[in-house]
Amino acid sequence: MSVAMDVYEMLKGPSRETIFAAVFVSYAVYLIGLAIHRLYLSPITKFPGPKLAALTRWYEFYYEVVLRGKFSDHITELHKIYGKLIYDFKHPVQLA
Repeated sequence: MSVAMDVYEMLKGPSRETIFAAVFVSYAVYLIGLAIHRLYLSPITKFPGPKLAALTRWYEFYYEVVLRGKFSDHITELHKIYGKLIYDFKHPVQLA
């Protein structure tokens, strides 16, 4: 009877925990690959700018929502720090 139960368990398919773990690991690998691409492999990464802004849109969200519309002021500060060309996620290359 135990052989039949083993075959039944094998044919039943993966458990919910296994599926959840596989989806979670796949998503984590995707995010890591995306971060590596945006920070190191993209052709426009040669332009200067804050790495966090190149990585995610949450950078702009912080300045627009949390600091209530200060992103344009921050862009001006970034141009003072990095020069005429800067790189961020939403607008890949900005000219001063």
